[in-house]
Amino acid sequence: MTLRATHLGYGKQGLEPADSAAEAAPGAGPRVVAFLRGRQAAAAPMTGDRLTALARLCETGDCLSQADNRRDALGGYDRAAYSFHKTHAR
Repeated sequence: MTLRATHLGYGKQGLEPADSAAEAAPGAGPRVVAFLRGRQAAAAPMTGDRLTALARLCETGDCLSQADNRRDALGGYDRAAYSFHKTHAR
């Protein structure tokens, strides 16, 4: 929903579900946190907040580097997805 809303020009409405999901998973593993931060990073520039987008990208990269190489069906966030979010955030 986040990317779809931001692509349609609804920046704030796109960022809200990303922020809500991140708040709802405080104890998640690093790969899931990377995914959630990546969503926030991709949506933040659509609200005009590039500084938050860059900060979230840094957090995403840090979390992804802490994640193990296991590819779970859920939380299978990887470098390709990170690159996708980086492209949207910049």
